[in-house]
Amino acid sequence: MNPPSWRHDISISNDIVEEILRLEGYDNIPDKEIINDSSKKNKLFSLSKNTQINIRESLAKLGLLEVITFTFISENKVIPIGEFNSSLKLENPISKELGIMRNSLLPNLLDIASRNFSRGIETTNIFEVGFVYEGVGKEDQRSNFAVLMSGNAFKKNWHYPKRDFDFYDMKSLLLNLFDELEISKFDLVRTNNEWFHPGVSADLIYKGKKILSFGELHPSLKNKFKIKQSTIICEGSIDKICEVLSQVKEEKILNMSPLLPLKKDFAFIINSNISAETLIQEIKKVDSKIGEITVFDVYKNEDKSELSLAIEVEIVQQHKVLNTQEIGLLMDDIIKTVEKKVGAKLRTR
Repeated sequence: MNPPSWRHDISISNDIVEEILRLEGYDNIPDKEIINDSSKKNKLFSLSKNTQINIRESLAKLGLLEVITFTFISENKVIPIGEFNSSLKLENPISKELGIMRNSLLPNLLDIASRNFSRGIETTNIFEVGFVYEGVGKEDQRSNFAVLMSGNAFKKNWHYPKRDFDFYDMKSLLLNLFDELEISKFDLVRTNNEWFHPGVSADLIYKGKKILSFGELHPSLKNKFKIKQSTIICEGSIDKICEVLSQVKEEKILNMSPLLPLKKDFAFIINSNISAETLIQEIKKVDSKIGEITVFDVYKNEDKSELSLAIEVEIVQQHKVLNTQEIGLLMDDIIKTVEKKVGAKLRTR
């Protein structure tokens, strides 16, 4: 088909289709529903793919930039140092610095933060979703996500002074992320992961299974990656998040009580090496009527061997109003349980 010489706007087949539509009339074209809502879109993909999409969208909404980096790293950037599967070495690498398949997303993110800071970019908020490798088999390929927050959380201005990112910024971001994913009832415990500062880091645990680790970058690794500014990192398993989502799919029904909950305060003296989370979990096991538990005051003694932990315990009155005797028995059970399980003593004054 050759268009007239004066129709310079017709050059491809789509232009012919456009002319036919004009002649027929756009109103005469039958409507066809387009898949644009999340419920139908999600049916097109697997749970793993949908979870990746949701994590990407959620982290972007929380103000982070997505990056895509090489799946290769240098041997000297493998953590723990020197511990990697020799089968992951590339036979024909692009360069010596990209000679092994990555076992973590973090090295490349840390390189970006270091490079940005050296060029005068003081704040780096980035994330990546991708694969990491533990071997050459398909079953050794893991789907992970990682987050890095480095530099200034707030720049200096007339409202407040400059502040660097800290552990609680990352914790807040992850709580928002898991709220978007509709995952709750998880625990935070201290981590011994080599990537993190031992006193400023945590593992996120769901029903005994570690989902991710986050915290401040270990001081020795800050030197290794030539990072001078405050840097908070996180890496988690999308595969394990998918396992969690398959478990919580049927746990979304919430039975609200028409009765007001009761709130009781306790102050316990515990050994400083026992976490508040451990105490809280033991209290929750006492009775199904125990709801939210909030820590509202912490005080350490002079030698920091013990601390006083003040908590507020919510008691849910699900089916009836509890009388004074029932409340007293429940409070006694709480005191006896924490004394037996974690060695905590009720503070009397």
